[in-house]
Amino acid sequence: MGEDVIFGEEEDSEQETLFESEEEDNEEQDVLFGEDSEESEAEDTADEENEDVLIDENNTENETETDAEETEDDETEYSTEKEQNDIDEDSGKKEEAQAGDESAATDEQIGDLEERLDELEQKTDSRDKEELDEVKARLDEVEESVKEPDISDEIEDLKNDITYLEEKIEGTEETDISSLENRLDEIDRADEIEQVKDRLAEKSDLIEEIRNNHEERMEKLQDEIDEFKDREVSGEGTEENLQEIENEVEELAEDIEGVLDRQSEFEEKLQDFNPGDFDRLQVKVQNIENSVEELEKQEEEKDVSKLSEEVEQLKGMISDYKWIFNDFDDLAELKLLSQDEYRELRDEAKETQPEETNEKVKAIEELSENMERFAEKVEPGQELREDIELLKQKVQEMEEREEQNSLGPLVKRVERQEEQIEEIREGYQELGEMMELVLKELRETR
Repeated sequence: MGEDVIFGEEEDSEQETLFESEEEDNEEQDVLFGEDSEESEAEDTADEENEDVLIDENNTENETETDAEETEDDETEYSTEKEQNDIDEDSGKKEEAQAGDESAATDEQIGDLEERLDELEQKTDSRDKEELDEVKARLDEVEESVKEPDISDEIEDLKNDITYLEEKIEGTEETDISSLENRLDEIDRADEIEQVKDRLAEKSDLIEEIRNNHEERMEKLQDEIDEFKDREVSGEGTEENLQEIENEVEELAEDIEGVLDRQSEFEEKLQDFNPGDFDRLQVKVQNIENSVEELEKQEEEKDVSKLSEEVEQLKGMISDYKWIFNDFDDLAELKLLSQDEYRELRDEAKETQPEETNEKVKAIEELSENMERFAEKVEPGQELREDIELLKQKVQEMEEREEQNSLGPLVKRVERQEEQIEEIREGYQELGEMMELVLKELRETR
């Protein structure tokens, strides 16, 4: 009987140790799986309670058997051992069933964990895709807005949005990585840890790739922004140049308008000009020439110096007259005296020779007045070429015949003035070419 008591106590201690180990396993599983194993824990708790009841019953039976064994004889030992063996078999079966339940619960928890990991990966992928779509949309908006003239505000908003997205992505990555690391710390099985690490590595590669793409897009966008700013700076210089050109063009346009106004005034004065005055002027010039010839023949009787002064005045007026016109070809249309008319006038001058001095003075005065009046009406031109050539020939003849007189400087003066007129003509031609270039540039600018 003493051996039976010892055997019963050993069995009780073994069962209690077994149950304690099972409770420790259950507690470790609860710590590992957390909230995901609440249902399994409830089931394990129910199993433990049932086992505790069985243990209590077994203990009670053992105590009863022990008391009975003290009073019973040796024949009851066999039945007690048999019952104890049955109890051991029942406890072994229960342990096997409990181990199977624990394995099933562990597998179920592993499946739940894998489902949660898949959901987390899907959520992370969806968030990354949404953020990438948002970044792409913002980049498209920036590319469209870069074409507009004023995008400084939009660029600042885009920079703020990109900064916010970067911070959000970094926060999401840190949160996801920290949560995955916490979940990995809770897993003890090596295979599951390796699988999760592999998935985390893939996720990290994907995140790194997304980050690299994002950085490349940011660099590209920054280059485009810098290029656009450079274009704005160069555009400001171009605008200043264009403004200067426009100011110059406006000044040139004003000069052109002034030239056109002077041209219109010249045309009006030409319309007001009376050809009869010019004819009378020619007659008077011829009269003066005739008088000069008569005076040459009567050098001994007349004062040649006075006539020279008159001729010099006449030459001055003629030179002034040359300054008036810019087109000598128009003189071809003017009426000139024929040789017969010239002889008639010379004969008449011989008959009226006593009065020629007064007439010469009056003619010169009248010619001077007519020249001044005509100079006020007509702008510089080239309309008296033929008359000037005739006068020049006459002067040359007079110079040949009157070498002793002071007509040489007069001829030189006429020649010098003719050279000046030629220079002025060239200057007007250059001015016309320059005005044509200005007008052409003005048309191209407009």
